[in-house]
Formats: sequence, structure tokens, C-alpha cells
Amino acid sequence: MTQLKRKTASCKQLPPMDWMRDRDSFDHAHEIIKPFGVLESVLDWCKSELRGEWRWQLLEMSSDIKPGRYCFFFDNEREYLAFLMKWS
Repeated sequence: MTQLKRKTASCKQLPPMDWMRDRDSFDHAHEIIKPFGVLESVLDWCKSELRGEWRWQLLEMSSDIKPGRYCFFFDNEREYLAFLMKWS
């Protein structure tokens, strides 16, 4: 399968996603590290505020002693920047 190049690169060394769209088809990506229990708030915000296509991928699961790592992918630059301002 031919890999598409992303305009902004982050989370490069991830295995490809298995569903719907490949991560390389998104224009923007950003990795966040959040403590246990915060991911639900991030996902709720994304569901209510973002209108374009977006996905997320679990990199490392969080626990009560270690934060989780997640990578988020976006098509829309404005929504990508809003995500950065809110969650980075």
C-alpha cells in the first residue's frame, strides 16, 4: 500500500491503524500524555467541539502511577490548533 506524506509530522513510528482511514491520510497529528482518567474528558471535548474528521490512537495505557500516551489525528488545521491550545 502506498504511504501518503503528512504535512505536519508527529507520532511517526506508529503501526498503521486498522479501521476506516490510515493515520497517514490525516494532515495533522499530535501526541499527548495525560494522567489516568483524563482521556474521557479529552474525547468528550473532541466529540462536542470538532466537526471535521479526527481519530485517536492509544500508545501507552495509563494507570494510577503512570500517565497514558495518546496520538490524535486531524484533517482540519483550525481544529488541530484548537486541540493544541486546549490539551497541550
